[in-house]
Amino acid sequence: MLHNCFMNILIFIASLFVLNAFAETSKEVFCREHSSRAAIVGNMHDYNNMLSVGNESGFLGLNTGVCWWHSRFQRNLSYLVQVDPTLPQPTDKEAKALIQEIIAGNKIVIIPGFQNFRMFCLKFQTSINNALVGWMNKDFIVKQQWFKAFNHDSIMSVADFQSHMNEVYRDFVEADGLMFMMLKVHGPIAHAWLITEMSKANDGWNLTIVDSISPLYPYKIFISDSASSIIASGKFSQNKEYWNAGGSMFGSYEAVGYVYFQPELRRIKKVLNDYCSE
Repeated sequence: MLHNCFMNILIFIASLFVLNAFAETSKEVFCREHSSRAAIVGNMHDYNNMLSVGNESGFLGLNTGVCWWHSRFQRNLSYLVQVDPTLPQPTDKEAKALIQEIIAGNKIVIIPGFQNFRMFCLKFQTSINNALVGWMNKDFIVKQQWFKAFNHDSIMSVADFQSHMNEVYRDFVEADGLMFMMLKVHGPIAHAWLITEMSKANDGWNLTIVDSISPLYPYKIFISDSASSIIASGKFSQNKEYWNAGGSMFGSYEAVGYVYFQPELRRIKKVLNDYCSE
């Protein structure tokens, strides 16, 4: 009887060693979930990994929205942030520091005390929104990025638009990542979203986008190759319905999408690759 008990203990201890040998570390899980664009997109499209902060406020307190910076923050979040629910939750001061590290995008950031990004964002949404506004103000005043909105057309000839969208598609394939697109509407007005998936169809282009106007769900859109712009119809819905353009708060408008911040994408991809190669 004593012999059997001793043998059972040995078997139990041995099984722990075996389980430990095959168990993935949190870093291994993170790197597996970020091993390709498809893996990152699949993880990002989960409701719990979306940035649950609205596109609010704006430049110098004006109601301009922060769509550019919301999209870039979501991209950094999707590539560079881990959660660790076993650790204590951050204080307000610690959370603000974490948010700034995510904005900087130069290292892997661990968010302690939360099961997912959404819960962290819900608790610290004011701090995140304030940080996005601060990021926007800095880019506008110091880097003069608002000029980007003036330098492009919001409508083209059909031939030029077709050529332009083919170039966007080539950029997407080459980048192999979440691609930032600025949508030139008219005058100084420009919206933005992230393209997470894109494919060429016989008569146009299929896109999956994440838009800060309704950031908790990805949306599928189709852009016809007989169009001269992206015609937004304001048809956002949680059913991810196909529509012949992109909807947003602007209602119905004409816009042309332009790819920006590709060096930023290359940088965060390198940060991720270096981390997972160590």
